[in-house]
Amino acid sequence: MTDQTIQTPRFHFQLLGNDQVLEPKDYNDFLTAVDAHLPGSDANIAANSVNSAALVSTAAPSTYRNVIGKTSATFAGAVTVGGGNGSLVGTRGEFAAGNAATVLGAGYYYGTQGKLTAVAGATVGAGAHAFGLVGQFDLSLGHVTGDPQISAVWGDMGATAPTDGWGANSSLLSGQNTTLKKTNSHLYTYGMADYWTDIESNTGAGASSIVANATGAVTPSGAAVKLKVRINGADYYILAAAVYS
Repeated sequence: MTDQTIQTPRFHFQLLGNDQVLEPKDYNDFLTAVDAHLPGSDANIAANSVNSAALVSTAAPSTYRNVIGKTSATFAGAVTVGGGNGSLVGTRGEFAAGNAATVLGAGYYYGTQGKLTAVAGATVGAGAHAFGLVGQFDLSLGHVTGDPQISAVWGDMGATAPTDGWGANSSLLSGQNTTLKKTNSHLYTYGMADYWTDIESNTGAGASSIVANATGAVTPSGAAVKLKVRINGADYYILAAAVYS
């Protein structure tokens, strides 16, 4: 789908092998027609603010992205963005609770959604890397100095917590599988690293889930469970006990 002219914008696209050209007044009709042939069709597509729909019918397509948001920095030298708190972003998604009277009830609210769907009969086969959302970092032609914070995916709870606290069901990172089939694991990591996990309290040792001064003989007692983990192909168990003394 491309805008063919500047003076008189039109949408030129192929739908089921037929060339179509629609004027802007037919834009919602165009989106409805295309979306009806895509997985996860949205019956209320006209209610969406911006829609971009595409059909890829090539048997062996190369890389294709329906929408690309890109920001390039061309300045020279070290630059502090927004006093150190600013950001340069390719694409941002944001949902805002409108005013003080807004109450978010049952439902799902998120700034950006990534979703992979399959129509009935479609198969995710061997060799596929299928994800709902991907964060990717490429610094293969660059340099790293001064130990900056780097990760493929970053989660942040903001600068200030709510006055009521976060609540009993809050987590920095969450994942759910509510189906009746189990996955191989809840977490998979691969790669070379100094540590499997690096935990740091924001208020020093002894805060929150970090127990300070846990030295000497430590004996587990009470109810105990084992967490099964796989390390380099071998099964191991991590003991968790109700009491350590």
